[in-house]
Amino acid sequence: MNKNELRLKMKAVRRALTAEEISAKSENIISRFIMLEEYKKARELSVYMSAFKEPDTLPLIIHSMDLNKKIAVPVSNTDTHTLTLAYLGDNANLKKGAYGISEPELIIASDKNDIDIIAVPGLAFDKTGNRLGFGMGYYDNLLADMSAVKVGFCYDFQLMELLPAEEHDISMDIIITETKIIYRR
Repeated sequence: MNKNELRLKMKAVRRALTAEEISAKSENIISRFIMLEEYKKARELSVYMSAFKEPDTLPLIIHSMDLNKKIAVPVSNTDTHTLTLAYLGDNANLKKGAYGISEPELIIASDKNDIDIIAVPGLAFDKTGNRLGFGMGYYDNLLADMSAVKVGFCYDFQLMELLPAEEHDISMDIIITETKIIYRR
């Protein structure tokens, strides 16, 4: 199966998830993430704003704010297919940004080199750390020279044995599903 066929399949399976399934699976993923030593030590983290039935990151954002961790969320630039990271303040007003994904109204850019750990969404991951995104390169561009620990969030059905990967694809250091943690580092 090529990348485009796999994207279509994963989108269809994810669309079929109920709100209850997403909530239960996401709770397990977040519980595993907050137990990571890399998370416990992190002062600054980047967390995607959930959309398209991805694992829900709002509980992680709230938990991290309660621990006084600085949180940066991706903001899309559709002209350049790039992401910048913007801090999410305690009283941040959110608006619908590119692709309908929530982002802060007031953009206070973070230095991506200050991020200790980043939660990354994807349509599929494999056990060697490869990630399949939507095919526009947003995350590959962001992660290319980032030293943060890269953690892929996905559901069990999105974890493959081996994905087709290209030279520009950025691998994850850790992948977390609702039932397992896979370390690649």
